[in-house]
Amino acid sequence: MESLFARTANVEVVDCCLPPRSPTNLPDSLVDANPAARSNDLLLPRLLASLVSVTIVGLGVMAIWTRHDYGRTTKLGGAEVVLDGPPAVAMGVCTVLFGLFPLALWFDSRRTAIAWTVLCFVAAGTAFLISLRLRHG
Repeated sequence: MESLFARTANVEVVDCCLPPRSPTNLPDSLVDANPAARSNDLLLPRLLASLVSVTIVGLGVMAIWTRHDYGRTTKLGGAEVVLDGPPAVAMGVCTVLFGLFPLALWFDSRRTAIAWTVLCFVAAGTAFLISLRLRHG
């Protein structure tokens, strides 16, 4: 007696309901669209990412300007100072650099966007390590 798997193993499954996909696995409307149409499609995500970026950069600038880095907490509805002085400034620089990475959505090429993101994360990580070193050193 032949098993069910052996009988169905040689059957080729063809999905007749879905349209064929492009080799990039993106819908054809995004792949074949001209750059202007694609740019218009990405306008809202780019603007929202810019809003997030401005917010995070603003928190970092506030930490640099006041030389105080405030921890975020829901305890009693407030925040307390986590860092003061040079460590707070370094953490503010870290926050500013981290806040710049969403702007990578504005680049047209994927390689440039990845390079921007990696550069922002490496610089933010370096500033974070410097702020830890200043705090404990």
